[in-house]
Amino acid sequence: MGKRVAILTSCVLALVLLTSLGCVRVSMTDEPPRPDAGGSPQPMVITPAAERHDVAITAVDFEPQLAPDGSIVSDKMKLLVAVENKGNRPETNLVVRVGLSSAKDREVLAQSTATVDGLVPGESKILRFETQPGLPLRSGYVLKAELDPVPGEVELSNNLRTYQLQVTMMSK
Repeated sequence: MGKRVAILTSCVLALVLLTSLGCVRVSMTDEPPRPDAGGSPQPMVITPAAERHDVAITAVDFEPQLAPDGSIVSDKMKLLVAVENKGNRPETNLVVRVGLSSAKDREVLAQSTATVDGLVPGESKILRFETQPGLPLRSGYVLKAELDPVPGEVELSNNLRTYQLQVTMMSK
């Protein structure tokens, strides 16, 4: 009896680990024993979880943050891009591209690329992009952050964030 309990405990722990990693889904129903089965317990049903690949850009911000009135508080700003694995499989070599263009004629003024080596399901990472000095002053810009899709990606709409930035000259 002790050996059966140890084996059962090991099996349950293995199932908990596999379930937490998204490898399997466990369905367990508590049913009364059937009279014709001699009171023996019903077997557990284990169904593998379907693969779901989904990476997303979940936030874009500046460091330091813009002042409440929208003004820039430092000449050394960084663009922050948060990337999350919303799927149930680990993902590797995630390529993130950011670009700044003129709102008027879409002329590309700055662009940069970074790679996230890997993300496990539910994990997020923040990428920091240095701003480039000497950008031409425009009344409006388009800021884009784009994450290349992974093979088998199920949701592409969360891989792109686009922002319109309006510039207003402050009087001194």
